[in-house]
Amino acid sequence: MISFCVACTQAWAGLSKFDESLLSFFFAGQKIAAIQTDMDFYFGWRRLDRDEWKAPALKAVAELEKIKTGLPKDLPADLEILRSSFLTAVNHLETLYHNVESKNDLDFEKEQELFIRATERFNGYLERVASVMPMTPLADDFDPLDEEMKAFPPKDRDRFREAAAEVEEKKFDKARITILSLLKEYQGSVAEGSLVLRLALASLPDEDAEGNNTEILKKIEDLSQLLHSGRYYPNLVDSYLTWRSAYQEYRHGISETSIIPNHLYVETIDIVCSAIKKHLETSGTDEWARVQLFMLAQLPVIPRGSSGKPSPGVIPALYGEE
Repeated sequence: MISFCVACTQAWAGLSKFDESLLSFFFAGQKIAAIQTDMDFYFGWRRLDRDEWKAPALKAVAELEKIKTGLPKDLPADLEILRSSFLTAVNHLETLYHNVESKNDLDFEKEQELFIRATERFNGYLERVASVMPMTPLADDFDPLDEEMKAFPPKDRDRFREAAAEVEEKKFDKARITILSLLKEYQGSVAEGSLVLRLALASLPDEDAEGNNTEILKKIEDLSQLLHSGRYYPNLVDSYLTWRSAYQEYRHGISETSIIPNHLYVETIDIVCSAIKKHLETSGTDEWARVQLFMLAQLPVIPRGSSGKPSPGVIPALYGEE
């Protein structure tokens, strides 16, 4: 499973207007990164004539315009500098993509450098703003598994913990028996999220091993339904990362020509984060929910590595490890 650094993972005390506004910049950044990855496919890995850059570049500019207009109109005064620096960076990226098919390499590199510098300035402002946010640190002995355990009544907590440990130890056949038994009882409850994830993990093949593709695709779809349900679960970050890496691997592949549907991945983050925010409306003291919210908001998209393949450094391994 994902290894969380609980000593440095912190949650903000509440979803104030300031928090919501700051989240909007994180989400906008993810959308822009998705656009950049798409365009890098054309610039770097598809050896196309420059005329074939025109259509995707026009689409990218249109999407960037939507992102700019989608920012909150009424920002707290402390965030106005973020808006201006963010818009400056996006404007430089639009300039880079505008008529890109007609630019020589020197002009392209100059405009790219301007965008990079503007992005660095924005990120500097963002870090400063985030550093002064009021935070409530999680306990030193915090364990995400304990949050999942709360979804089960006391009589079944040990059974779930044992099954989760068996998945970690790759004793999949034994784990499936317990998980399927528990699913019969807890389908439709909050506990279902933990069980669906463990069942998916128990179905994905180990490294260098062959798996049943039909079964794998079914488990990927089960995770997708969980993430798109609009319901809060205490293991949403784990579930999202497991789904994303498996979906990329088994639906699109990880070759140089593989499509990376980051727009879908970002849209899914938005859906999951909406479910968390709705949960916080009635469970405002759930610090783990807030941690999951901001972890998801700050996740990087899947980029292309130096070989042009989806970068394995950002796609977690099939068992959720980085």
